Amino acid sequence: MISVHRHCFKALDCSRMSRPGLTVLLLASLLLPPACGHDDSADDDDSADDNDSADDDDSADDDDSGDDDDSTQGVPGTDLDGDGVSIEAGDCDDSDPNSGLLCGITIPSGSFQMGCTPGQFDCYIDEQPVHPVTLSRRFWLARTEVTQGDWQALMGGNPSQGHKCGPSCPVDSVNWFEAAAFANALSTAEGKEPCYELVACDGQPGQGMSCQDVLVSSASGSNYDCSGYRLPTEAEWEYAARAGQDLAFSGSDTVDEVGWWEEPSELVVQPVAGLQPNAWGLFDMSGNVSEWTFDWYTADYYANSPETDPEGPSSGQIRSQRGGSWADNSDDLRVSDRNEHGPPTLRYFNLGLRVARSLD
Repeated sequence: MISVHRHCFKALDCSRMSRPGLTVLLLASLLLPPACGHDDSADDDDSADDNDSADDDDSADDDDSGDDDDSTQGVPGTDLDGDGVSIEAGDCDDSDPNSGLLCGITIPSGSFQMGCTPGQFDCYIDEQPVHPVTLSRRFWLARTEVTQGDWQALMGGNPSQGHKCGPSCPVDSVNWFEAAAFANALSTAEGKEPCYELVACDGQPGQGMSCQDVLVSSASGSNYDCSGYRLPTEAEWEYAARAGQDLAFSGSDTVDEVGWWEEPSELVVQPVAGLQPNAWGLFDMSGNVSEWTFDWYTADYYANSPETDPEGPSSGQIRSQRGGSWADNSDDLRVSDRNEHGPPTLRYFNLGLRVARSLD
């Protein structure tokens, strides 16, 4: 069924407020996301943290350094952040809770049907028409949303209204310009070329920064051609959320298995990676916080979208957000649902980000 009218943004347009006294207090150990390894090698000890020090056998999928990401990276057990360099400083480290951001998934190139496919329900008109999309190159995608700890370690401060949740909860109240600035800062920290040129900006990231323009710092001007960290395109986001399946939500047809929305969350943000991941190992693609994407939003873009490597309209007033959040109805967490509820300067308590990086 296709609905013509968009749903309202519960937290913004409908004035839904968080109920008091529902902030979840968890032990610090429960706040940490699970280790990057998925306990996939024959020698693993089936412990939750996939600790290789207890199973040292020098097998091909186990580097004994305590930071294996055997099941998800292009070079098992060696290139743990998927950048083509084996065991370098900054690779995903199971023993370091602050390395969660650098734990990522190498997403293969491929084709899929984008939009309101048969596995979806209660679709809106902007999810039509269903159309084929081909992503011609691999990309790296962070397995979790950027956490408050990630933001504070790199940018200083914590802009989140949900700050009481703790460092393992997703950062929120970050606008699109600030999300781009975070991606640039991460690129600089790793010696990579920043993806975005932020033009004539006022304010600081996390404090309501706004810019007159944003240019993509690649020779072609394409987001896909950046070498540094960036925001995923809408097509990349939906492709990764689907993970080769036609399920309503990212990883399941049962929303409570994979996504925090307004009922189970009790209207508070939750630690990342608390529910099951999708088939490609990505957490919280449905729910927790909505995520900024690179694309400008228009409702009719799908009718004119290129089939190969689409990256949204060339200009616009609104940047697209994806995934739904802890403050939304469950249908807003569907993999094809598109959110268009604010300009790039929007900072709200259920809106965050996830970073990507081109590999080819």
